[in-house]
Amino acid sequence: MTQESVVRQALARFDELPSDQATLLQALAVHQWFTAGLAAHTAADLGVGVTPERVTASPFVVKDRVPPLGSTGGEQYGIRSVLRTALYDRMRSERPALYRQAHRIAAAYYHQPLEPLRTDRLTWYVHEIRHLAAFRPALATERLAAFSHGALVAGCAEAAGRAAAEVATASDAPGDQELAGIIKSVAQILNAPAHVDHGTVVLLNDLLTRYGTPSNPAATRLVLLARDLVVHYTERPAPVTPLTALVAPDAAAAVDPRGVPVLGGELRLLEDLAHPSRTIRTRVQRVEPTSTKVSAHQVTTRLATEDRPGRSLVLADVLPSHQWDQLDGLHLSERGVRQVDVLRAPEAARALAQGLGRLLDTGERAPGASGRADLSRRLHSLGWYGGNDELTDLLQRTRQADDVEQFLRDRVADLMHYTPVVALLDVYPGLPSEVTYDYKEDCATRRDDVLGRVVVSVSLTLPVQVQNKLQFVTPEGLVPAFAPRRKE
Repeated sequence: MTQESVVRQALARFDELPSDQATLLQALAVHQWFTAGLAAHTAADLGVGVTPERVTASPFVVKDRVPPLGSTGGEQYGIRSVLRTALYDRMRSERPALYRQAHRIAAAYYHQPLEPLRTDRLTWYVHEIRHLAAFRPALATERLAAFSHGALVAGCAEAAGRAAAEVATASDAPGDQELAGIIKSVAQILNAPAHVDHGTVVLLNDLLTRYGTPSNPAATRLVLLARDLVVHYTERPAPVTPLTALVAPDAAAAVDPRGVPVLGGELRLLEDLAHPSRTIRTRVQRVEPTSTKVSAHQVTTRLATEDRPGRSLVLADVLPSHQWDQLDGLHLSERGVRQVDVLRAPEAARALAQGLGRLLDTGERAPGASGRADLSRRLHSLGWYGGNDELTDLLQRTRQADDVEQFLRDRVADLMHYTPVVALLDVYPGLPSEVTYDYKEDCATRRDDVLGRVVVSVSLTLPVQVQNKLQFVTPEGLVPAFAPRRKE
């Protein structure tokens, strides 16, 4: 009997099962092995009334006789190998909605917080990334970067390499392939730093050359680490791998879901946004009309960062509360020279949501569709899937929640005043930071025929809680009205 005929017979027998049981077994075909708990979770999400006992007693299911070393999740089961492959392929081609739903359910089941990193559940992170890659490749790549950074910092390079392999297998996008290749090469190097093959370093250098601009801070930090490793293993400038503050946070700092140190992270960002003057010492806005209709604006902020050395999230400026879209076009530089990372609108919303979610979290389950626990859960969820519109809605709901303390509601009211411009800065002890960004704004120019003056009207953003200084550059050939005169 050929393999093909065996598959046909197995599928024919499988198609005789009741529809609920068949649907559940098809969804479980996305797993090589599953536990009774995973089967129950999948059945509940699918809304089918099939118990785990019926699943494990099925003739199409076998028990894993050699469970992985150190497994604590109970006995493992799997659909018979030949049938599982056939069910998986048929589901992907003929029932794509169920295929995506099965992977979504699996990703949700294996999801683990990155702060702190669960080193006892590294395989769960890898499974989550594999299932995400099957139905949301872009999110899988983002999650891969965040997890790999945390895993490498924690000394778990092998797990980062396995997660990268999952994305490399599932995604055809060049950027995904290159980032996954970079992570796999870095993991291979850090797994055995004293026995690095030269070909691995050459491959890593080639991947870095082809990889574009990193899409998030975690990917940026991975690229910086990879470049450090290439330099170290080609030029040998020092006897140890130069994992600088640009690459790894202080050993005592936890790492948040974007790979950024928590010390100086979301909770401190909430404090800074509630009281911007604590961080923004001075704000200088330079305005120069470049034509009769356009003025060039340059904003420079001097920041109090001496007490947060290392790689930190820093509130660099504040915009009006409705200007989240402005974040996507800002390009910050440090002291007008070196470009710095700035959190775009989705990332800034996530940072605020994560911080506020932690403040509201009491460790209790949400009792219903509202309440503090539900708000905390939604804010944590927004940390990965939401945006600034949903954040605004959740902030408003938090302000009105009866079971949230008044001081927290006041804090939320403070957060709603501004849109945060958040920079990822390298801060050095005793040295304040200074960042600059430019933008253009429409202006209006008219001549006052009575007094013979040129009147330029410009729109300015001057946050009231910050010490502002305004510099207006007078166009060439004109002098400002009421110019101060030097006494003779």
